[in-house]
Amino acid sequence: MESNKGNKKSVKKVVGIVVAAVILVIAAFSVHAGIVLSNDRIYEGVYAGKVDLSGMTQTQAEKKLGDYYAKKADALLNFKCGDVSFKIPVESISYKTDVEKAVKSAYDAGRNGNVFENYKNIMSYKHKSYTAPMAFSYDKDRLLLLINDNIQWMITDPVGMNVEIGEDRLFVTNAVSGNGIDEKKLFKDVNNVFEEISSDDIIDISIITKETKNLSFKEFYEKYNRDEKDAVYTKTDDSYIIEPEVVGIALDKEETKRILSENKDNTEVYEIPAKITKPAVTAKMLEDKYVNKIIATYSTTLGGSTANRIANVS
Repeated sequence: MESNKGNKKSVKKVVGIVVAAVILVIAAFSVHAGIVLSNDRIYEGVYAGKVDLSGMTQTQAEKKLGDYYAKKADALLNFKCGDVSFKIPVESISYKTDVEKAVKSAYDAGRNGNVFENYKNIMSYKHKSYTAPMAFSYDKDRLLLLINDNIQWMITDPVGMNVEIGEDRLFVTNAVSGNGIDEKKLFKDVNNVFEEISSDDIIDISIITKETKNLSFKEFYEKYNRDEKDAVYTKTDDSYIIEPEVVGIALDKEETKRILSENKDNTEVYEIPAKITKPAVTAKMLEDKYVNKIIATYSTTLGGSTANRIANVS
């Protein structure tokens, strides 16, 4: 009996020690977490781009980032395409950075979750840094224009299938592919230069084939096998609209299909027989009838003119 009582006392003592230890640990954690979480500065190990913002207020961080990226706006982007090398000023493509947004993201690091998540993240940043995204923008269309000015002889636009109407046939020229800048790769490489804060990296421009396709037989037949249609004149309150005429084309379906198939790789002009029907009323006829007539009947008064002006007009 006395042995059992002694064991119970020992267990209670151990439990009491464990509970006390847990309470102390929780209290210590609470105190330390409270100190850490009450910090009103950016936490240690937090960056924006390549810039260390540890321990800074938001105002200090904005100034440091602003000064840093202001230098980049005066830098040059270095490009290479084949044997051609050239530079483009960053300022010429309206490069801008959103410093406030980056600083806010840096400041929010370690403050977005619950107490335990925030504390865990803050401690982890000391060993594995957190990088807030550096938001930036630039005029991509302007950049492409400036690049094209330097390598314009390497660029050719793709040309779609061309069809001209003759007296009793169609003259067809197949689509021709072009050459152009690999824009996806270009913008990715430019973004990498801005994100790495390095204007010394040479951006290699790739020229790729810009594919274009001929119309399929179905598309061709539906587009060009058509009835003729007269031009139409419509008068509105203060203007007019002339809808152009449509030339009628009658195609032999099987013959057209055969010729298109046989000439799919042809680089020269080829012909497809057709019955051509011209409309009775053309846009030119309507212009002569309505537009030119209005101009011819226009008049002005000379009542308020000087004698010299009347003499000159007459």
